[in-house]
Amino acid sequence: MTKDIEVIREKVNFLGTMIGAPLEKLSLPDKPAGNGGHHIEMDDTKYHLVSSERGVELNRKTTGELDELLYWILSGVASELGYEYEKRNRNHEQDSRRTAFNKSIQLLKVLSETWATKRAKELESILESNPYDDDINKRVEYSKYLVSTGYAADESYRLACEKYPLPERGK
Repeated sequence: MTKDIEVIREKVNFLGTMIGAPLEKLSLPDKPAGNGGHHIEMDDTKYHLVSSERGVELNRKTTGELDELLYWILSGVASELGYEYEKRNRNHEQDSRRTAFNKSIQLLKVLSETWATKRAKELESILESNPYDDDINKRVEYSKYLVSTGYAADESYRLACEKYPLPERGK
């Protein structure tokens, strides 16, 4: 089993370097670190990507396909890299997820067109219930301004939402 996990680590490291991921983002322990990070477990026919914190399992994904396991790991890495890219290239006029999501898909496309397409569909699903909100910064700044002029926080938020409406969900 240890040999199989080493092969997976080598594949993850190789693919991760193709998208510019630093090695510390590609670490794959074979036992829980207890810090919320993930580790790999294997049995005779399945791969398990498990996240745990302080001895409590938070999430477990199981697959019989190595490609699926690699996708899970590297889409997570691409997502982290996407948000780091967004932070360095912030556009205060739009929802930060626009840049981060696009960058993560772009990175996955370097590795696999199939992975990029799959991630794009997952992100579309997220956006159906949590659409982009390009006015969030305007709403926050206006609400802060109103509080500074004496409005209560809840009233300033209501007024900011009137001026900069929240996006409609499910569209």
